[in-house]
Amino acid sequence: MLQAINSLRRVGGNDLKHETERILRMLLTNELASRFNWAGRQFKNRENKLPISKTVIPKVVIKAVLKENEEHGSTEHAIEEVIKAWFRNAKSRVKEN
Repeated sequence: MLQAINSLRRVGGNDLKHETERILRMLLTNELASRFNWAGRQFKNRENKLPISKTVIPKVVIKAVLKENEEHGSTEHAIEEVIKAWFRNAKSRVKEN
């Protein structure tokens, strides 16, 4: 896992949001991301979603982004919010393509 974190640190970005989204795009396609949501909550009349928060993906992304942005006062919570939004918008990105 440490090797993955170190590789992802090199992705870079203009800011915390940009870097987090670039890493997520490297790890997952929009089609795959659209099958997840943060908590795996089920909604009426929609397909079941898997909880991304229970996987190693957020942990790896958070550690990679924090290591690269620690001098800017970045927090795990701020990165989690970017991750949540990225997964929330995955379905619309699939429709665009």
